[in-house]
Amino acid sequence: MKVTYWPDVDILDIRIKEAMIKESDEICEGIVADYDKEGNIVGLEIFDASHRVTEPQNMVFESMGHPIVGSPVSGVAGGVSNTPRQ
Repeated sequence: MKVTYWPDVDILDIRIKEAMIKESDEICEGIVADYDKEGNIVGLEIFDASHRVTEPQNMVFESMGHPIVGSPVSGVAGGVSNTPRQ
């Protein structure tokens, strides 16, 4: 998953899965969902993001108890420690 904020156009782009986009639909005012050929949502664009999202330029990703492969947390090769940081 990849999240990008474009401040020059005030759009928050959330790519859930890298896939070819077959169709896009505005699911509510200012929010567009992108679908792959199977009809799965693979991305979301949030327009006027600075009015809809708290601090779109700052994002915190949190995994609730599941390791995040490739995370740079020290002490755990290839994942995240479930032990809180001191």
